[in-house]
Amino acid sequence: MSKSVIVSDLHIGDMSDADDFYTSGNFEKFIAFLEYIEKDEEMEKIIIAGDLFELWQCKVEKILQMYVDLWKVLLKLKETGKKIIYIPGNHDSLPFAKLVYKAAPFPFGPIQLTDKYDIDEKRKLIFPYYCEGNLWVEHGHRFDIYNRDVSTLAGGSKGVH
Repeated sequence: MSKSVIVSDLHIGDMSDADDFYTSGNFEKFIAFLEYIEKDEEMEKIIIAGDLFELWQCKVEKILQMYVDLWKVLLKLKETGKKIIYIPGNHDSLPFAKLVYKAAPFPFGPIQLTDKYDIDEKRKLIFPYYCEGNLWVEHGHRFDIYNRDVSTLAGGSKGVH
Protein backbone atom coordinates (compact mmCIF):
# COMPACT_ATOMS: atom_id res chain seq x y z
CA MET A 1 0.00 0.00 0.00
CA SER A 2 1.45 3.35 -1.00
CA LYS A 3 1.32 6.32 1.32
CA SER A 4 1.30 10.06 0.86
CA VAL A 5 1.98 12.86 3.30
CA ILE A 6 0.55 16.37 3.12
CA VAL A 7 2.29 19.40 4.63
CA SER A 8 1.46 23.08 4.39
CA ASP A 9 2.27 26.52 5.73
CA LEU A 10 6.00 26.06 6.22
CA HIS A 11 6.60 29.73 5.28
CA ILE A 12 10.28 29.13 4.58
CA GLY A 13 12.07 32.48 4.71
CA ASP A 14 15.65 33.67 4.33
CA MET A 15 17.09 32.62 7.72
CA SER A 16 16.81 36.16 9.03
CA ASP A 17 15.33 36.93 12.45
CA ALA A 18 11.91 37.19 10.78
CA ASP A 19 12.14 33.62 9.46
CA ASP A 20 10.10 31.58 11.97
CA PHE A 21 10.81 28.37 10.05
CA TYR A 22 14.49 28.74 10.90
CA THR A 23 14.46 30.53 14.26
CA SER A 24 11.92 28.11 15.78
CA GLY A 25 14.06 25.07 15.05
CA ASN A 26 11.50 23.74 12.57
CA PHE A 27 14.16 23.58 9.85
CA GLU A 28 16.04 20.76 11.62
CA LYS A 29 12.78 18.96 12.44
CA PHE A 30 11.60 19.17 8.84
CA ILE A 31 14.92 17.82 7.52
CA ALA A 32 14.65 14.87 9.95
CA PHE A 33 11.05 14.31 8.81
CA LEU A 34 12.09 14.28 5.13
CA GLU A 35 14.93 11.85 5.89
CA TYR A 36 12.40 9.57 7.62
CA ILE A 37 10.17 9.73 4.52
CA GLU A 38 13.15 8.92 2.31
CA LYS A 39 13.69 5.65 4.20
CA ASP A 40 10.00 4.66 4.22
CA GLU A 41 9.63 2.38 1.21
CA GLU A 42 5.82 2.66 1.23
CA MET A 43 5.90 6.47 1.02
CA GLU A 44 5.08 7.46 -2.54
CA LYS A 45 4.59 11.21 -2.48
CA ILE A 46 4.74 14.42 -0.51
CA ILE A 47 2.09 17.01 -1.26
CA ILE A 48 2.96 20.55 -0.23
CA ALA A 49 -0.40 22.30 0.20
CA GLY A 50 0.67 25.91 -0.07
CA ASP A 51 2.81 28.54 1.57
CA LEU A 52 6.05 26.63 1.17
CA PHE A 53 7.78 30.01 0.95
CA GLU A 54 7.32 33.31 2.75
CA LEU A 55 7.48 35.56 -0.28
CA TRP A 56 5.64 38.42 1.39
CA GLN A 57 8.70 39.15 3.52
CA CYS A 58 11.57 37.44 1.67
CA LYS A 59 12.97 37.12 -1.84
CA VAL A 60 12.97 33.65 -3.41
CA GLU A 61 16.61 34.03 -4.54
CA LYS A 62 17.74 34.49 -0.94
CA ILE A 63 15.58 31.58 0.27
CA LEU A 64 17.11 29.26 -2.32
CA GLN A 65 20.63 30.33 -1.32
CA MET A 66 20.07 29.94 2.42
CA TYR A 67 18.35 26.54 2.33
CA VAL A 68 20.75 24.55 0.16
CA ASP A 69 20.59 21.59 2.59
CA LEU A 70 16.81 21.44 2.22
CA TRP A 71 17.03 21.35 -1.59
CA LYS A 72 19.65 18.57 -1.35
CA VAL A 73 17.26 16.45 0.74
CA LEU A 74 14.39 17.14 -1.67
CA LEU A 75 16.59 16.12 -4.62
CA LYS A 76 17.51 12.91 -2.78
CA LEU A 77 13.81 12.16 -2.26
CA LYS A 78 13.13 12.53 -5.95
CA GLU A 79 16.11 10.31 -6.79
CA THR A 80 14.59 7.56 -4.62
CA GLY A 81 11.39 7.75 -6.68
CA LYS A 82 9.28 9.87 -4.34
CA LYS A 83 7.05 12.48 -5.98
CA ILE A 84 6.91 15.98 -4.55
CA ILE A 85 3.77 17.85 -5.61
CA TYR A 86 3.51 21.59 -4.92
CA ILE A 87 0.23 23.50 -4.68
CA PRO A 88 1.04 27.22 -4.39
CA GLY A 89 -0.65 29.09 -1.56
CA ASN A 90 -1.31 32.78 -1.19
CA HIS A 91 2.06 33.56 0.43
CA ASP A 92 4.08 31.86 -2.27
CA SER A 93 1.95 32.04 -5.40
CA LEU A 94 1.22 35.70 -5.85
CA PRO A 95 4.49 36.60 -7.61
CA PHE A 96 4.38 33.83 -10.21
CA ALA A 97 1.15 31.84 -10.21
CA LYS A 98 -0.57 33.88 -12.91
CA LEU A 99 2.46 33.62 -15.19
CA VAL A 100 2.95 29.91 -14.53
CA TYR A 101 -0.64 28.91 -15.07
CA LYS A 102 -1.00 31.02 -18.20
CA ALA A 103 1.84 29.02 -19.73
CA ALA A 104 2.19 25.59 -18.14
CA PRO A 105 3.16 24.26 -14.72
CA PHE A 106 6.86 23.53 -14.51
CA PRO A 107 9.20 21.50 -12.30
CA PHE A 108 10.93 23.56 -9.62
CA GLY A 109 14.03 21.46 -9.09
CA PRO A 110 12.71 18.21 -7.59
CA ILE A 111 9.27 19.72 -7.01
CA GLN A 112 6.47 19.36 -9.57
CA LEU A 113 3.94 22.17 -9.60
CA THR A 114 0.36 20.90 -9.75
CA ASP A 115 -1.28 21.29 -13.14
CA LYS A 116 -4.80 21.66 -11.73
CA TYR A 117 -6.36 25.01 -10.87
CA ASP A 118 -9.54 27.03 -10.86
CA ILE A 119 -9.61 30.62 -12.13
CA ASP A 120 -11.98 33.20 -10.73
CA GLU A 121 -12.18 35.58 -13.71
CA LYS A 122 -14.21 38.18 -11.86
CA ARG A 123 -11.71 38.48 -9.02
CA LYS A 124 -8.64 37.68 -11.17
CA LEU A 125 -7.49 34.98 -8.75
CA ILE A 126 -6.03 31.53 -9.35
CA PHE A 127 -6.68 28.65 -6.95
CA PRO A 128 -4.36 25.68 -7.59
CA TYR A 129 -5.26 22.24 -6.22
CA TYR A 130 -4.22 18.60 -6.49
CA CYS A 131 -6.72 15.86 -7.16
CA GLU A 132 -6.18 12.13 -7.51
CA GLY A 133 -8.93 9.56 -7.08
CA ASN A 134 -10.97 10.62 -4.06
CA LEU A 135 -8.19 12.89 -2.71
CA TRP A 136 -8.56 16.67 -3.12
CA VAL A 137 -5.90 18.99 -1.67
CA GLU A 138 -5.66 22.76 -1.88
CA HIS A 139 -4.26 25.50 0.29
CA GLY A 140 -7.74 26.83 1.02
CA HIS A 141 -7.12 30.54 0.72
CA ARG A 142 -10.06 30.80 -1.68
CA PHE A 143 -12.28 30.46 1.41
CA ASP A 144 -10.51 33.23 3.35
CA ILE A 145 -12.56 36.39 3.81
CA TYR A 146 -9.67 38.49 2.46
CA ASN A 147 -9.83 36.71 -0.90
CA ARG A 148 -13.48 37.49 -1.49
CA ASP A 149 -13.00 41.01 -2.89
CA VAL A 150 -9.89 41.82 -4.92
CA SER A 151 -10.77 45.51 -5.04
CA THR A 152 -9.25 45.69 -1.58
CA LEU A 153 -5.94 44.26 -2.86
CA ALA A 154 -5.14 47.06 -5.30
CA GLY A 155 -4.52 49.73 -2.72
CA GLY A 156 -6.88 49.12 0.12
CA SER A 157 -6.13 48.21 3.67
CA LYS A 158 -6.92 44.50 3.39
CA GLY A 159 -4.53 41.88 2.07
CA VAL A 160 -4.54 38.18 1.31
CA HIS A 161 -3.72 35.83 4.22
